[in-house]
Amino acid sequence: MRKGLDDVMANKALYDQTYRSQDFQKFNVCGVTFDVELPFVAAGAFMPQFDFGGKQIQVLTDPEITSQIAVNVTRLDGKSCVVLGWFGDAGCPAARLVDSFETLADDEKGDAVLALALEYLENVYFRPSWWEALPADISERLHKRIAHGMPGRPHEAMDLMERGARVIHCSVAGSVRQRAV
Repeated sequence: MRKGLDDVMANKALYDQTYRSQDFQKFNVCGVTFDVELPFVAAGAFMPQFDFGGKQIQVLTDPEITSQIAVNVTRLDGKSCVVLGWFGDAGCPAARLVDSFETLADDEKGDAVLALALEYLENVYFRPSWWEALPADISERLHKRIAHGMPGRPHEAMDLMERGARVIHCSVAGSVRQRAV
């Protein structure tokens, strides 16, 4: 618990310093725009343990500061976009998570973002008409994904590999990645 609090405080200090100085050169960003509005929005930050291929990218109990990634899924001009932001070099765990996301086929990325949001974020909001219209089997699978992220259940290698039960149908309309200098 102490290690987690220390990591959160260290990451917050990075965000605070960057905000105060308005120097974003050490902050990395990856953004993807989808061709439709996704049926959910989400926001939060977490410390990824596994990438989208199931490969372990960090151990949260290691003594160094844990790599964190911030995620925002929002709607803009009739489309949805996801923005992933992090501090660290090209080999840090957050960057490796983004690398694995970028290798997914474009038609899998919407489901991958849904899996990530359900697994790691607390602030996820669904369009009620979409959620209520889900078939019972898919609703049950998504409820189980939400329960995966509950306290006391350790994350597993396969958590991000099942991409939300193939319920998000979209294509990538554009993407950008800005690496820290």
